[in-house]
Formats: sequence, C-alpha cells, structure tokens
Amino acid sequence: MNDFTFMPPRRPDPEFPKRLKALRIRRGLSRSGLGRAAAVSNTCVMHWEAGDTYPRPENFVKLASALATTREWLSWGEGTTDLAADLAVARSAEEKAEPIRRTLPDPAVVQRHRQAIAAETGYDAAEIIIVFDLGGCRLAV
Repeated sequence: MNDFTFMPPRRPDPEFPKRLKALRIRRGLSRSGLGRAAAVSNTCVMHWEAGDTYPRPENFVKLASALATTREWLSWGEGTTDLAADLAVARSAEEKAEPIRRTLPDPAVVQRHRQAIAAETGYDAAEIIIVFDLGGCRLAV
C-alpha cells in the first residue's frame, strides 16, 4: 500500500492555489525553496499557485510534508493550519538545532555522500540537499 491511497479521487478545490501560496509565504519559502523542499521544480510550484495545473497525488504528499501541514488541508481546506503553533514549533526547532549542528558529520563526509548520490542519480551535486531529521528537528546541508 503506498502513501497516497487515502486520497479520494477528486480534484483539489478551487481555493488550493491560494492556500498553497499563502502557506508557502507564511513558511518563508520562495517558489524555488518550496520546490527544493518538495523535490519538484519551481515551475511546477508557479503553475500550481496560478491554478494552471494541480499536483499529482504523490506531489501533494511532498508539498504537505515540505509545508508541515496535512494533505487534506492543502488539497481541500479540511482541518486547520495554525500559525501560532507553527511559530512555536519553529522556535523550538531552532533551540534544538544548535546542539544538533555540533553532532553532524564532518562536511567532507557529507560532500562525499552528496557526490555519490549525484553519481548514482545523474543530478548535479550542487542540487542535492541532504536533510538530517534528528529528534524532530530537520537540518538541511
């Protein structure tokens, strides 16, 4: 069973583009920043925000994760997304981040793995972002 089978076979509501753009801005992300975080192109994000196209189900999963919201809220506006709670989580993550940063591998080790991933996938090593999820705090390097 894949992660997208929960989604009913219906298109997002017409307010999806507005929700996507508002939450992206609230999270302090550019289109390209959201694209990187969700592993999609910034052109896709631009078309989704304009309402020209809608993401495939697997991309809704990536977008919701990158924006720290639910797929239901992003797709159909069901449920809520609370800015005050989001800010508290962000502050907490920043407080946790500094000690975790000190425990990250040597940058040369990270770069070696980035290059290995690039060689395996055909991507440019400069485009690869490695994310450490440590205790609920995500750090991209």
